Amino acid sequence: MDVPVIAVGRFTDPLLADEIISSGQADLVAFGRQHLADPDFLVKAREGRAEDIRKCLGCNQGCIEREILEGKKIRCAINPETGQELIYPKGPAAKSRSVWVIGAGPAGLTAASEAARLGHQVTLFEKEEKAGGQLYFASQAPYKGVYGEWRSWLISNVEKLGVKVQTNTLVTDALLEKGEPEVVILATGGAPDIPSIPGIDRPMVCSAMQILGNQVPASENVVALGGGLIGMETSDFLTESGSKVTLVEVLKRSPVKKFSAHGFMLHNRLREKGCRLLYNTALERIQENSVTVVSEDQKETISPIDQVVIATGMKSREELRRILTERNIRHFIVGDASQVRRIIEATEEGAKAAWDV
Repeated sequence: MDVPVIAVGRFTDPLLADEIISSGQADLVAFGRQHLADPDFLVKAREGRAEDIRKCLGCNQGCIEREILEGKKIRCAINPETGQELIYPKGPAAKSRSVWVIGAGPAGLTAASEAARLGHQVTLFEKEEKAGGQLYFASQAPYKGVYGEWRSWLISNVEKLGVKVQTNTLVTDALLEKGEPEVVILATGGAPDIPSIPGIDRPMVCSAMQILGNQVPASENVVALGGGLIGMETSDFLTESGSKVTLVEVLKRSPVKKFSAHGFMLHNRLREKGCRLLYNTALERIQENSVTVVSEDQKETISPIDQVVIATGMKSREELRRILTERNIRHFIVGDASQVRRIIEATEEGAKAAWDV
């Protein structure tokens, strides 16, 4: 029987879809979430602009999980226009303004591109050597290389829109006084929230970002402190590197829910690779070659331990808030600089700040 075959599932590249069809592996290729990330992706492919396609991350934050788990209307974590078409400004803005975007993570890059699209004169500042914020670290975890591709796409997009990008630049009170921006979008993100624990300053202690950024090599016997997404993804990275990992989380249950697609796979991989998960457990002290943990008044010394990786979450950077207020500079605070959350909140707030300029 000659039955048409439709291939579906995580197709984001029209060129690959074309290859699947031309090779006879399928008669059709179906796209779902990719249409939410970029409704014009097939038009771009037909026009030979495949590099301009915004590819779906498969994160499910704005679509599947938002609808099923949150009971809200479908959006897209990386395309702020999706689900907001009625308020999405086509542009240009009535008046072109001098806009500074401080911080080049997802919120800042989105804000810069949207402000430039609307005709504003945009300068994007980043204190690090490269733009992208935490996307670089996220892309280093197993099976998350697509976040690195999105980071590259965001950077390329702001450059194509004429945004002036200044990396290795720390915005200070003096720089604000000299530059006199009309509007500032503060997207400085978050900084690691380091707990106060005896022994936290030992040489064996490092941050999850140092591990994911390959600044510190993985050791053989590791304790990862913090069972949120950063802690679990870093543990996944460590176990892939051959480390024996014990993950310590103070909550009674994992903050990463097993009913989410990514959470389900993370839990499975860590269990299969022998990662020891200790919930309802606090790290009490870090010794030279061991750690002491406490769970329901029961103490345990875990040894040998060569490395302690801190992944206890992030806290908002607040350095420039007071200065902007005191200088009476019109400003917006977006993404993790406002409150540490997910990608979808960062991109939505970044975009809306640009729309409101």
